[in-house]
Amino acid sequence: MSFHRKIFYTLALTILGISTVFILLTHFTVQGTIEAGLEQTRSQEMLIINKRLTTYYVENNNSWKNIEQIDLLQDITQDHPELLVKDNREQVIYHKGSSPLKLVANLGIKRDLTISNSKVGEFIYYDPEMANFTKIMIGIPISVIIILLVASSLLIIISLFIAYRLSKWLASPLQVLLPFIKRLGKGEFGIRVPVNTKDEYGKIEKAFNHMSKELEKAEIVRKNLTADVAHELRIPLTIINGKLDYLQQQGQMIRPEILLPIQDELIRLNQIVEDLRVLSLAEAGKLKLNKTPTNMVDLSYRLISSLEPIAEEKKIFLWL
Repeated sequence: MSFHRKIFYTLALTILGISTVFILLTHFTVQGTIEAGLEQTRSQEMLIINKRLTTYYVENNNSWKNIEQIDLLQDITQDHPELLVKDNREQVIYHKGSSPLKLVANLGIKRDLTISNSKVGEFIYYDPEMANFTKIMIGIPISVIIILLVASSLLIIISLFIAYRLSKWLASPLQVLLPFIKRLGKGEFGIRVPVNTKDEYGKIEKAFNHMSKELEKAEIVRKNLTADVAHELRIPLTIINGKLDYLQQQGQMIRPEILLPIQDELIRLNQIVEDLRVLSLAEAGKLKLNKTPTNMVDLSYRLISSLEPIAEEKKIFLWL
């Protein structure tokens, strides 16, 4: 998956998550406000009915027996009030009114009956005026949800378009850098990426240019080293070949002292090859350091002896 697609999907999920949370919070807030408003419109009636029911239950030895004989809606001033009472097993024990039970349950105000923090039943109050108000209040959250869904859909579409363009814009510097990285991988050392910004992408481009320059220098050193090695190897080989050709042309017995120069060149050649082997081990990090006890006084005398001719030419006095 490309970098800009990852950015786009991340932004898209963030936008969708925020929109979903906003819609749900708005829905629950509106619904809670409406429910609170419904109960507030009939709070006095609810308190009267709740007090009568709990008082009856306590006075009747914690029983709802014969409750249907009591007029629980006495002194309720609303037009055509209705009441539905259930025990703690959800069984209907009281119903006053002509409306269907389902209508009362859906459009009425429900309240639990509790005594000493224990639920003993529940009741639902209903009247036509409150039912109409409830229908209106139920329609408001639905309308709000529809409006929010339409508005959120448009907002999400616009946001996703912006997120897509933004992700492409953020990934564009990397798209420019990728071809140069491929060229560098193929051995085009020294190539430069144009630096157009001063942000993190600009720092990456500068670091790439610096790396490319260092690789170019290393490649030049490697090529020069190869040329130097070839030159150093060619000299003793040329001497050896010349000496051997000369001896072959003489057609005589070879004296040992004639072979000494050839032996010296072979020793030199072997030393060059050994130095190259040591150098390759050092570059690979496999060169072992052999530590042996050394007499520093003898080593100092040997160094002075080897340096005395050069020191005398430059009139430098060495002493130990």
